[in-house]
Amino acid sequence: MIHVMLHAGAGIRGGLLTHVTLLAKELARAGHAVHAVLSPAEGADAAAGVCSASGVRVTRLSVGGKGDLSGMLR
Repeated sequence: MIHVMLHAGAGIRGGLLTHVTLLAKELARAGHAVHAVLSPAEGADAAAGVCSASGVRVTRLSVGGKGDLSGMLR
């Protein structure tokens, strides 16, 4: 068994969330310990639900990046 952490900061459903959800689900099915860190945006709710139902630990977390304009003001 391996421990895997996956991150998807996407706030809308699309390729990234689909990829991370499928990967997390299949890794968990193979017996690995999987932790998915997903955006708290409403668009990631379905991915979080699928991951949780598959036995994946899910954390909803905002991660600032290029679009984090408030960080530029600090």
